[in-house]
Amino acid sequence: MAMRVKQMNTVRGVAALLLAAGHATSAGAAVFVFTQQCASPNWTGNCTGAACVPSGTQTFNNWGQTSCGTALAAPGAADTADIRGATVTMNAGASVLGITSNTGTNLTWTTGNLSVGSASALNGTMAITGAVNRTLSGSLTNAGTWNEDTAGSTISMSTANLTNTTGGIWTITNNNWNRVGSTANSFTNAATFQKAGPASVTIFSIAVTSSGALDVLDGTLNLTMNTFPLVFQTGSTTTIAPTATLAISGGSIAGPLLGANNGTLTIATPTLGGAFTHGMTDGPLNWNSGNMNGGGNTMTVNALASVRLSGGFARSISGATIVNNGAWIEDTGGFTTSLSTVAITNNGSYTLVGQSVNRVG
Repeated sequence: MAMRVKQMNTVRGVAALLLAAGHATSAGAAVFVFTQQCASPNWTGNCTGAACVPSGTQTFNNWGQTSCGTALAAPGAADTADIRGATVTMNAGASVLGITSNTGTNLTWTTGNLSVGSASALNGTMAITGAVNRTLSGSLTNAGTWNEDTAGSTISMSTANLTNTTGGIWTITNNNWNRVGSTANSFTNAATFQKAGPASVTIFSIAVTSSGALDVLDGTLNLTMNTFPLVFQTGSTTTIAPTATLAISGGSIAGPLLGANNGTLTIATPTLGGAFTHGMTDGPLNWNSGNMNGGGNTMTVNALASVRLSGGFARSISGATIVNNGAWIEDTGGFTTSLSTVAITNNGSYTLVGQSVNRVG
């Protein structure tokens, strides 16, 4: 239980000066255990307490440190922050070697940048709040509950690798992801990743792999891949609710896109990064802009799925094999689809609505 520092007596405060800054692990490195002594559970900042003997005022922080004049130690880039069982507010960002947590941990990141030097697992609850942009670096794994709602602010990834592992529930309500410069960043979902709330959220220029559940519950999830891959692995499922939109654009797409589309599913400038299967039932996959570059790969439309080419403009398909076992509908107001090195096998229905199909060369 956290204690208010004014309740600590002077004798205890002076004795605490003899404690080391943390438990040493190697030269220049220590493990800091979060020990709340201040009224607020802040990661950064000091608080004051009783008078020192013979003079001065005690200063405390929430890492178990106390002093009557010297600077207080806190975890730095070479140190590990142990926050197991604690409720912590990251109120100014942090740069640490690693973070140790457990199912009893409650971490709220309100502002500042976060850099983690070695792979760390965040169990318990992680909440990202505060209407402020920030930067994230390092490898983090979520096996608990992760929530992001920052009123539309952005986390910029700088060589960040994020994983949602077995048992993890990762929810974005109103927050965006971007990258810093040309850094390579990734997100791997092996559990449940969901978009909640009516806002529009964009994940931009982050490589995304999903072998778990991708649930778009409300609002719009924009997977704007730029030049990066979007890969659906065996075992992945995707669900789009009636009030929700999943919009995929740029980059490349591969793997089995399976599940139920009760809302809106769109794809723009599709590039096949490998074999791609569209197996979303109910509503169609709307190809609403750009050309398709197949890269020599196959796109399969499952029996209960449909693809609809819409939008009043010409488009092309190149270097692709298309196997249609469901419904393929081209309705662009009379514009032409040009084919270049394309093989089409139709085992379902192939419908042209005022549409022309031509070849290139």
